[in-house]
Amino acid sequence: MSDIVQVAMRGSRKEFYLNSRNLWLHLRDKVVVQVEHGESMGDVFLKDPYRVSLKRPGNVSREIIRKATEEDLDQ
Repeated sequence: MSDIVQVAMRGSRKEFYLNSRNLWLHLRDKVVVQVEHGESMGDVFLKDPYRVSLKRPGNVSREIIRKATEEDLDQ
């Protein structure tokens, strides 16, 4: 089973994503995630499995694609 991670997006929006690629993530890491129309960048906000389960994320189908690279950050 993949880890579920909460990612803080632009503004105050936070969404849950699958870490199906088993990336080594820390809090506040910049990541590129799958969104409805392509990709977007956000910060890892919550990754502790117990705390994520308390938020009851439901059926999570979108994934973390990768950690943000320098090119991603420049854009």
